[in-house]
Amino acid sequence: MKGLEKYRFLSRLQVTRESILSGEPFPDLDIVTNGLVLDLYSFCLDNNMIIKDYLYKFISACSKTDIETINAEATLAKIHRALKTCKTKRKNEEKELFLSQKFSIPVSTASAPRDTSSSAMPTPEQKETVNLKLKQQSTKMAAAREKSKQLKRKLERSEKRCDEKKLKLSISENETKKLRIELKDSKKNEKMLQRKLTQTMVKNAKLTNCMKDMKNAEAAMKNDLKNKTEKIQLIQSVLDETEEVVSYAEKNKKELQEANETIDFMNDIINDNPELAVYDEAEHKYTNETVQCVMNLTDMKEPTEKVGNVMKEVAKLCGKNINRVPSASTVNRIVDSKVALSETQIGSVLKEKENTTLYTDETRKYGKCMQTYIVTDDEQKSYILGLREMVDKSGTSTLDTFKDILKDITDYCHENEVNSKMGMGYKLLANIRDTMSDRASTEKHFNDLLKDYRSEILPDIVDNWADLSKQEQSLCSHMNNFFCGLHLLVGIADTCESAIKIFEKSFLDGKDIGSAEKPELKRYHRSESGTLRLIRTASKTFAVGEDEKNGVSLPWTNLRSKDEKNRIVRFKHNRFNLVFSLAVATFYHREDISSFLDQVHGKSNDLLKAVSLDVKEKLYLAGLKAFGLISKFITGPLWRLLEAPGHILEMNIVTV
Repeated sequence: MKGLEKYRFLSRLQVTRESILSGEPFPDLDIVTNGLVLDLYSFCLDNNMIIKDYLYKFISACSKTDIETINAEATLAKIHRALKTCKTKRKNEEKELFLSQKFSIPVSTASAPRDTSSSAMPTPEQKETVNLKLKQQSTKMAAAREKSKQLKRKLERSEKRCDEKKLKLSISENETKKLRIELKDSKKNEKMLQRKLTQTMVKNAKLTNCMKDMKNAEAAMKNDLKNKTEKIQLIQSVLDETEEVVSYAEKNKKELQEANETIDFMNDIINDNPELAVYDEAEHKYTNETVQCVMNLTDMKEPTEKVGNVMKEVAKLCGKNINRVPSASTVNRIVDSKVALSETQIGSVLKEKENTTLYTDETRKYGKCMQTYIVTDDEQKSYILGLREMVDKSGTSTLDTFKDILKDITDYCHENEVNSKMGMGYKLLANIRDTMSDRASTEKHFNDLLKDYRSEILPDIVDNWADLSKQEQSLCSHMNNFFCGLHLLVGIADTCESAIKIFEKSFLDGKDIGSAEKPELKRYHRSESGTLRLIRTASKTFAVGEDEKNGVSLPWTNLRSKDEKNRIVRFKHNRFNLVFSLAVATFYHREDISSFLDQVHGKSNDLLKAVSLDVKEKLYLAGLKAFGLISKFITGPLWRLLEAPGHILEMNIVTV
């Protein structure tokens, strides 16, 4: 029929796809075959139809069976078994035979068999009885299941306890075996120790006899040594006399040799040509000895414009006339060549030095920012790479200046590096493994930039860089950054000064004390605490060479006794620990300062008046004492620890 071509058994009926979907009555059949049931089952699945509404209704109508008596689960299971059986039939004859067989419909066994012609519905009392029995049966089944679970848990626990006991038993058996083995070994060791004890006692007896013989021999040797010592002392006295004679003879010989050399030198001066040739007219250049002489004179801080005159005067002293004197511009060119020569020497020496350390420091002079670069090797030898002027003190400027120095070294050593990818200066950078600087943020930034720049050039310098593992490349690129511990003292001084300034302001609450009460003395005041002002003005007054006009260092020092030292030194605020040490000295001399200014010398100027007033204030004296205690227990021991001999990594060791 139309739309049922794929369903062979279903298409034989006088039905269409639309009639099945619309729910029209099915034709009466004598036999419901397996093939017809399977086709209808497949049709329901293909068209998303509810099996109960169509398949079971069709089976019920065709077989004249009450649809309520059909066991749905058993029927569906039987259909699945039929599908499986149909698939297992490989021969067509067997498969056709199976499909043409009658499909027996499973019915529910909950009620007695009924006649299909006259089926009676169960009464409500029967249904209630059946439901009650079903509930009782389900309750019993649940109780039986729970009891089964309990028994199963008990069995598992008993098996677990049994396994634990077996494990303990096996462990105890193993321990027993070990103890038996140890007992046997101990018995063997005991017998061995007894034998060794016997042997040791025999050896001790022999050693005792030997000791007696050695003591006798020692006494004899002491007597012999005493006699030989006396002989040696006698020989030593004779030898000392001989050495004095020999040293006197050598001294006379040396003096005679120097006299002969002087005579020879004077004879050469008298006999030689009085003209001293320092300039080679043929090659139009100064001799190497002359160039070296100019370099040495400039090293001795001799001005370039006076080098020629110095050479003339020395030549006159020796009775010589110089054929040509280098001018100031020539001396400057020689100095430039000296710088090039030094950088060439640095490149040739440091290329063989591994694990070097780079020291950097920045300072300001006359409004200019200057940076120094120094390298040290494993033997603690220092090599100055350069002192250069920078635009500012930033990390980027520091790195750019360092690159310029490396480029200069590379240019001067270019002839020795023809076959190299990178020059000598960059090899020097590759050998730097450590840096040393202060704790400034610009130096830390420079360290990061230097590490990145060094990592960029390492692949061009290190041989077979691509063959190295990631870990090996990381080790080659690693740099250790060390910082000067003494700069911490300057930071401590600044922090203490800020803290005591805040304390004084809070304590005084706007009140002026000491020299602050006198308007005419305000010129000695700065934006600082009163304690630091007292330290500074006391140093200005009593330190030698600090203030020659208003200070009284000379009478103050002369009035001190020979055993009492003037502990007040010049005030340099940026010097390590100087604020704390000056606070100790000022507090130590506080009574002497007051009596000296009030009773001995007098207060002849405003500086002395300011010191005399401030040294009597208890608040400032308390600040001096606080600074002194910090110096005694913190900064002083820390400074001594930092300056003590030893490796820098020992600073990380803390002992309790």
